[in-house]
Amino acid sequence: MASPKTSPILIALAWLAVTIPLGWGVYQSLVKALPLFRSVSAK
Repeated sequence: MASPKTSPILIALAWLAVTIPLGWGVYQSLVKALPLFRSVSAK
């Protein structure tokens, strides 16, 4: 039995639906973590 072929456009849209929020989350994590690794300035 042959399996039906999935549309490349549907695959691309599914990947975008996953990678866009994932990329946003990684970006936000890096932005919020940066202050932890910055050197403390002497006052």
